[in-house]
Amino acid sequence: MKRLFLAAALLVPSVASAQMYTGGDMFNRLSREQSSAYLDGVMETLSYEWSANGKREKAACAIDWYYNSGGKTQRLLFDTFDRYKDKPVIGLLKAYIDRKCGK
Repeated sequence: MKRLFLAAALLVPSVASAQMYTGGDMFNRLSREQSSAYLDGVMETLSYEWSANGKREKAACAIDWYYNSGGKTQRLLFDTFDRYKDKPVIGLLKAYIDRKCGK
């Protein structure tokens, strides 16, 4: 159990570490599976942060937008990362969420 917790803690990125990856890193440093898992972790972290700070509606909206689009959101994000290779992933992701779910 201790190993499982440690593995999970290492795999789930924090918001601070998410800022270190750029759109280009999603293609050049990570495999497609790793990129998808990384984005899942960022989304979960952001939604937790919003919920903890009283923005539960925004968290629910963001999770719905990300997970319930039939893959459209993920394709949109990867197209965006490809276009803006030098921009931070977290900034691009937050821009879409702010537009969709409000600030």
